[in-house]
Amino acid sequence: VVALNKPQVNACVQSQSLPPTAGIMEWAHRLSADDWAELLGKSPALACYATLESEAEERDSVAFDDVDGGRQAAEHLLHLGHRKIAFLGLHQKGTQSGPAWSRLREEGWKQALHDAGYDHAGLAFYAARPTSTTSDPDQVEAVREAARRLLRRADIDAVVTANDRAAQALVEELRADVAHKSWPAIVS
Repeated sequence: VVALNKPQVNACVQSQSLPPTAGIMEWAHRLSADDWAELLGKSPALACYATLESEAEERDSVAFDDVDGGRQAAEHLLHLGHRKIAFLGLHQKGTQSGPAWSRLREEGWKQALHDAGYDHAGLAFYAARPTSTTSDPDQVEAVREAARRLLRRADIDAVVTANDRAAQALVEELRADVAHKSWPAIVS
């Protein structure tokens, strides 16, 4: 296995020194179609995306920011005995605003609770305003009020957060206001 960044790939292609390959995996969507055509030759290609598989443009793909991420997090908490599991998302309720992967993770969380026979109604908390998908401080601030609302619910014993920024906002609110022994379990 050889890991190369885009400048390294370009240098190898230009100097015709690309190592023999059994296949090529693109970790992020950065190579143009022309780059792929020149690079691949007869090698199989796999693209891995942090967002939606539809972005793979006819490549085999693996997505890790998807429904299954939310489902696995919720299933883990269910396995530990938690029953009132909230979701803290970075998207806005009922809109396409915010990161698509946050909506996908929420869907997985819902499916896990439903499959286990638990109701998810009233257990999802959302960003109050649109958030950037790249700015850490923006994501933390966008979901902070939702974290405060979530913590007003004494019946919630666990939380699936959309990502580490949502978890950070939740933990900061917990530290400011809640005794550690009363914290919910958190999976991000």
